Amino acid sequence: IMVSGSAMWAAAKEYQDGKVKNNFLKDVKWSPDGLCVLTSSEDKILRIFEIPQGGEEHASDEQSWDQSRDCLTASLRIQEGETIYESAWYPGMHSSQPETCCVFSTTRDHPVHVWDAYTGQCRGSYCAYTDAEELTAAYSIGFDNTSNKLYCGYNNCIRVFDIERPGREHVLQPTFKRANRESTGQRGIISCISFNPDRSGLYAAGSYSRHIALLASPAGKLLYTLNGHRGGVTWLAWSPCGNYLYSGARKDDEILCWDVRNTGDVLFRYERCAPTNQRLQFDLHPKGQQLFTPSHDGTIRCFDTIKSLQDPEAAAFSSFSSPSQHITSSMLHPYLDLLAAGTGTRLYEEIGDLDSSQMFVEGAEENPFDCALLIWKLTGTDMDHACE
Repeated sequence: IMVSGSAMWAAAKEYQDGKVKNNFLKDVKWSPDGLCVLTSSEDKILRIFEIPQGGEEHASDEQSWDQSRDCLTASLRIQEGETIYESAWYPGMHSSQPETCCVFSTTRDHPVHVWDAYTGQCRGSYCAYTDAEELTAAYSIGFDNTSNKLYCGYNNCIRVFDIERPGREHVLQPTFKRANRESTGQRGIISCISFNPDRSGLYAAGSYSRHIALLASPAGKLLYTLNGHRGGVTWLAWSPCGNYLYSGARKDDEILCWDVRNTGDVLFRYERCAPTNQRLQFDLHPKGQQLFTPSHDGTIRCFDTIKSLQDPEAAAFSSFSSPSQHITSSMLHPYLDLLAAGTGTRLYEEIGDLDSSQMFVEGAEENPFDCALLIWKLTGTDMDHACE
């Protein structure tokens, strides 16, 4: 496969207001109707960008990320009170129906909030409390196939809320149980949740304990546990047919592919550069034949999943370079050949530095795209294969 990316638009100045010196993007999500992009970043702000219609004639080669590309400005900014763990669009969102235009976010020491995507007003909150009546925050959020239930990941449990009824009422589904000195289930913080698109009710939950659980809704019955990652699982994605699950983890240079019809062994491994604890979001082509993943060598890699499944020895991929070495997301537009990516990474003070104000590696701020939203025009993605 030969997939390439052409520079389209960027938003870099938007993230460089000086209030947070070491800013970086955490989440990048296309809206379900494809008209907007949602981002969350270290400065605790949710931003919504409206993407210019057309403009493909302005696409240039991948090396031309200059200041002229930095033309996107957020149409809405929502300031959160604490560190943002995850954000997501309501799956049934469409701009022609204002009541569906909302985004969900979960932050440290706060309940899950739902925000109006037009006004930025909080529509409601989904609250969870410990046995000591202390508020506890969700680490991840997901939605069932009907878009009626909100699944939130916590430590050793998943809580299920009715989207139409914000508040405290929810169903608690423990993922880890201990009885008679024996423990069963999935231990640790549930870091990501993803439902199988085949509408069977099967969903996957990843945890920082390096395990992936396959569960059946609505009761949350544990069916299988998948093991194989070197670090905590941070991202999950299903193939469109629902037969294959792809997973990525912290400080793990491999994305693992699992056949959920024959669980237990890893079906295939896709190599990338991921020497970080950050969540690296990858995505699959709507037809399921290509996987796009960020890599911390300054590239976005595209793997042919059809060929790799037919020939386990095949590991060929194409890639195109980014203006920043540290890419955190590579998310595909729902119906156009566009790819949105976020960049940035947390930088630390060098050991032995006597000046405590020097928090960053020398020269780290010289590149304006080291914290930015980037959008590429893709070529070579239109294939006739379907997921089998």
